[in-house]
Amino acid sequence: MNASDVGPDLTGTLSSSTNFTANVTFTFPEPANAFYYYGMKRSGGGLYLICIDCDPNAPKFTPIDALDPNDDGKQLPTLLFSKNFGDFGVHEILLTNTNDTRRNPAGTSQITIDRFEIQIQDDTISSSSSPTSSSSSTSTTPSASPSPSSSSQSTPVGAIAGGVIGGLALIALLRYHTPLHSPTKKQHPPSQKRF
Repeated sequence: MNASDVGPDLTGTLSSSTNFTANVTFTFPEPANAFYYYGMKRSGGGLYLICIDCDPNAPKFTPIDALDPNDDGKQLPTLLFSKNFGDFGVHEILLTNTNDTRRNPAGTSQITIDRFEIQIQDDTISSSSSPTSSSSSTSTTPSASPSPSSSSQSTPVGAIAGGVIGGLALIALLRYHTPLHSPTKKQHPPSQKRF
């Protein structure tokens, strides 16, 4: 099932795997104070583990329950996990599939990733003191990283970054573990970006 098959946006951003060792590492491309993971609940099994800023010697995983026995495969992606941090910083997220025996004694689990969103400092000057939202859809085709440039209304930096991150997340999911790294930017008022 591809996210382009459901909903009004027809974005085609959903990636999935049934391999119990499938995992994705996502490193924030810039400092953020919140993280949001969107995917789809699964009827046959959906149990994932997430570790934020993992200590390789003592990782602390948090389970994510994405099981929905009533799922018909036509639901829109939904928020599966979120985390708020006290301060802005660059964090590394490790998301991994795990065996789910709740519906099938032999176990099955389909991990899905529609997108990651982070709450960042806004790099545009605005008269409003409230957070602004910047979003983009991701692409399943990898492309080159955008070169640093100043942000403006006419430059689709979010769409470029989203396409790059989405393509790399798909490759990481298929290859089980590929860290994504990007340079950090200056901190400004918060906004939200989709990857």
